[in-house]
Amino acid sequence: MGHIAQIMAVFSKRTKQAGCGLECCHAHAQYQGRLGLRNYMRSMECENFVGATHIALMKNRPHYYLWGLAVEPAKKSLGIGSALMQPLLAQADAQKMPIYLETHDEKNVRYYQKHGFDLLHTACIPKYQLSFWCMMRGSV
Repeated sequence: MGHIAQIMAVFSKRTKQAGCGLECCHAHAQYQGRLGLRNYMRSMECENFVGATHIALMKNRPHYYLWGLAVEPAKKSLGIGSALMQPLLAQADAQKMPIYLETHDEKNVRYYQKHGFDLLHTACIPKYQLSFWCMMRGSV
């Protein structure tokens, strides 16, 4: 696990209601400059659609929201993602708190299922034909 030091950050947020975890998703003005206004607006449309789905599925139930998990492609299959998730999984289990996540890559569904997540909902952002999979670990 010598590669752990190369990982920048992991984010998880315990939410009192589904909408609370969405605040971290919105890009800052600096990202707007990098993406360009058109792509930034598309990104926000997608985030709003995904966020509305999150709220509809989880309602006001307390849960953890695993917003992002990424490992450098060259470092995949070394157990880094699993190691990064482990503290959150242990904490959620100890508190009997569910964890919710979305993925935009279908091959990640199997990965998360290996960590105890169940597929909750599959959706598509109609305007962009962008599919995403909503998953949950634990019950509410």
